[in-house]
Amino acid sequence: MSTHIQAEDLEMYLLGRLPEGGVSAVDSHLTACKECTGRLVECVRFVSELATLSHAQELGFDERRQEPRFPTDEIVSVQELNPFSPERFDGALLNVSRGGIGFRTGRLLEAGGLLKVRLKSVIAFGEVRYCAKIGDEFHVGVKLSEVV
Repeated sequence: MSTHIQAEDLEMYLLGRLPEGGVSAVDSHLTACKECTGRLVECVRFVSELATLSHAQELGFDERRQEPRFPTDEIVSVQELNPFSPERFDGALLNVSRGGIGFRTGRLLEAGGLLKVRLKSVIAFGEVRYCAKIGDEFHVGVKLSEVV
C-alpha cells in the first residue's frame, strides 16, 4: 500500500472481513507505518473506553465487580495490535467471563498490550492485564473491550 489505510479498510481489518490479499497488504503497511498503527490502537482504545462507560452506567456506579468465570478449552487465534504484529499465534482458552478471558500460550505478552482474539466466528478485542509464566507456558488474563 502506497497511501495510508482508509478508515473503512481499517475497520474491516479489525473485524476480520478483508479478503486474504487485503489482510496481507494491511499487515505489511501496519508493520511499516507508525501513523496507521497509531490509528488502529486509538480505534481499539476508543471502543474500550465506550464499553467501560457503558458497563459503569449499567451498574449505576463506578465499582469494579468480579464476574463469574466459566472454564473452557477452546483454541483461539491471537494477534497483538499494540505493539503491532501481523503474526497470529494460537492460545488455549482457559476461562471466560462477561468482562474477560484467560488463555495459555507459549508466548510472553506485555501487560497493557492490546489484542485481537478470534474464537470460531467471534472476534474480541481487549487489553492484557497480566501474563504469568507457569511451567513452560504463559497464562494471560485479558480485559475485554469489545466482542463482535
